[in-house]
Amino acid sequence: MEKKILISFLFTVLINFNVKADHKLSDYQIDLYGINSAKILKDKIISSSNSGVVRINDLLSGTLLNEISAKSIGDILISNEYIISYDDNNVNIWNINNYSLIKKISYQNREITSIALSKDNKIIAISSSDKTIDLWNLEKNNLIKTFSTFNYPIRNISFSPDNKYIAACSSYKDALKIFDIKNNLVVKNLNLDTNSFISSDFSSDGKYLAISSDSGILNIIDMNNFEIIKEIKQDNSFITKLKFSNNSKYLLAGDSLGNLTIFDTRDWNIVKVLKGNLFINDIDIDNNDNYLVVSNISGNINVYRNNSFKKLEMKFLHNNDIYKVLYSPDNKYIVSTGKSSKIIFSDAFSLKEKFYIEDLESKGINDICFLDRNILVSAGNDGFIKFWNINTKSLINKINTGDENIYVLNTFNDYLISGGSSGLIKFWDKNNNLKIILKQNGYVKSIVFNKDKSLMASSGYDGYIYFWDTVDFNLIDTIKAHTYPILSIDFSKDNKYIVSSSNDNTIKIWNIKTLENVKTLNIDGIIKFLKFSDDNRFLIGTSNKKNIVVWNTDDFSEYANLKEHEANVENIVFSNDNRFMVSAGYDGNIILWEISF
Repeated sequence: MEKKILISFLFTVLINFNVKADHKLSDYQIDLYGINSAKILKDKIISSSNSGVVRINDLLSGTLLNEISAKSIGDILISNEYIISYDDNNVNIWNINNYSLIKKISYQNREITSIALSKDNKIIAISSSDKTIDLWNLEKNNLIKTFSTFNYPIRNISFSPDNKYIAACSSYKDALKIFDIKNNLVVKNLNLDTNSFISSDFSSDGKYLAISSDSGILNIIDMNNFEIIKEIKQDNSFITKLKFSNNSKYLLAGDSLGNLTIFDTRDWNIVKVLKGNLFINDIDIDNNDNYLVVSNISGNINVYRNNSFKKLEMKFLHNNDIYKVLYSPDNKYIVSTGKSSKIIFSDAFSLKEKFYIEDLESKGINDICFLDRNILVSAGNDGFIKFWNINTKSLINKINTGDENIYVLNTFNDYLISGGSSGLIKFWDKNNNLKIILKQNGYVKSIVFNKDKSLMASSGYDGYIYFWDTVDFNLIDTIKAHTYPILSIDFSKDNKYIVSSSNDNTIKIWNIKTLENVKTLNIDGIIKFLKFSDDNRFLIGTSNKKNIVVWNTDDFSEYANLKEHEANVENIVFSNDNRFMVSAGYDGNIILWEISF
């Protein structure tokens, strides 16, 4: 393997959510060879080099935690159980916990050229100089099958996320081949005018395969029909490493000049370019898309933090306080309302007002929701639920709920749900008949469902969280969560936690199974509204301190503090594709945020 001279082992963290300049934390001189591969596992970086040492370093500080001695090492693979490395003739499988060698797969008279691990971590693919790919069962340590249709040695292998396909790139004009593993068939044989394919990766949703070559062309293949749908030409460089983000929203491409280009997979346009100056060997992203690691031939490992929540647009739409903001079902409009009598529909990207519905009888609209694409429901301080046709902008029906104030609306199957000042949660059928009544003590401020809608929770001014089944809507359990009123609750998308915020300046995280408090966050101010992002990466809270606080759901440490509003921030909502967040507050402003690297 080619020797590479190490200059330094450099950790760089880009923080404060804008990529402007590198902030060097540490500089480590660790060996005389460059970094071939670097992977993230939780809070660690596991890296390899031609010196024959696998190093385990702390992700952020760069502190050396452990070393594994081996022969000259190319790429490495990691899972929750294994570290897998290879040298010229051996694949070595190490225990991830104690770093002991578990097993070795030896190739006596063949040089190993590439390895890949299936997404379920059960099968390892090994290519060698005899132009074959072997599939090994890691648990049974036996050879499953061999593919041998190449004319030249194989440069790169990757598994599709469903483990149905293997993509293999030749080191010469021979081709990219996509194998159907179960049926032992080549389903795509792609010959391009290039000397060598270099890198490939499948998107996590299985829709796309990206491949690069030394010709400077990046090809995107649609896995539905195995056809090339996009060709992207690099200027004066070629792509050395490809990696899709775990949410499949972005494709990251490192090149021979050291630059990292981030593409949006919706249109394959460039989102951002992180400038470098040395050949990139490897790219990896942690499971939550929070951290990005880039390694190059000099031995540098650059660590970037996700550049999330970039402010795109802000519009002053309301003369009074905004209480609620949401997307229309078609994602075309952002709908906002509050203290005034207007429900304003603004363009989802420009935030320019398109039209509004006015409730002249209203004493303030506290909540809105859609029943379908055409029917919007509103409720507020007059005790009425009102139904609006958004096409005609007219009132089509209304219900007198009997409450003095309605604070919250939600939907469940064919029911419309309201909660208000009476402490009653009321279920209305599609004919506006009252069908179910649930009782809690004090005002009802929040009604939320877990991800599979098997559980409903409500809360309010008495400081309790109430849990209801969604079959008969019987009360299952309660938590005395706070001594002050609860302002907001939400379920995490992995169904592990429910969170609550209160006037007592705390957020509490509760284990859903045990109903135990697992963590309390002390807040500078009061969190008015809490929401988990749809991908469960973040918990977001709106504050009476004019800011939005973002926490990382791994450990609920603070991740960002967004300070663009000029008064209390009341509400946030995510777009259906989770690429954008919209916030609104007492300053009358609507702010559109982009969530991206």
